[in-house]
Amino acid sequence: MIRNKDVLDFGSGYGGFLSLAKQVAKSVCGIEIEQAVQEVYDRLGIRLYRDICEVSEKVDVISCFHCLEHLDDPRTTLRQFAKKLGKNGKIIIEVPNANDALLSIYKSEAFSHFTYWSAHLYLFSASALALLARQAGLKVEFIKYIQRYPLSNHLYWLSHARPAGDKVWGEFLDNALLNSVYGDCLASIGVSDTLLGLFSLQDDDS
Repeated sequence: MIRNKDVLDFGSGYGGFLSLAKQVAKSVCGIEIEQAVQEVYDRLGIRLYRDICEVSEKVDVISCFHCLEHLDDPRTTLRQFAKKLGKNGKIIIEVPNANDALLSIYKSEAFSHFTYWSAHLYLFSASALALLARQAGLKVEFIKYIQRYPLSNHLYWLSHARPAGDKVWGEFLDNALLNSVYGDCLASIGVSDTLLGLFSLQDDDS
């Protein structure tokens, strides 16, 4: 999707995604309000903006990984994304799932405190994310359920009420097959930890 395309990453942090995307994309740039990262971008040779309004050119792909939930007005931000997209452009958005199994099935109080904190201004279900996108003038290509963290992480939350179980128990508990099956099970009922959505501009006649 990004090969030979102009890519803009919103909330680009220290440029981890862009440094990889740069290897296949036509061009890459980031938007990040944290000024301390400027030195990293200078070293990587990647353009960095502080605000999307500073971007004058159209781009082919806009990515926004685990950032939308921190914004006080995500609808306006998505509308700004739409204005920066070129013809046939795509927007990739990843956010935490409000129906995460640790909240909806396992009822982990500790995880609820971890998730419901001041920096998370919104939590999105798939239907809420789709509605927000449509209100911003975007077409929903798809929204998928993705499980980022393995079974060891969930068991550790339930046993010790703390994160990073994959780092403590992962060596003996996690394996590719187990995590794949577990993740697929959670995704099949909509309780994975992450939503991954692809959006585009609405057709003129829509």
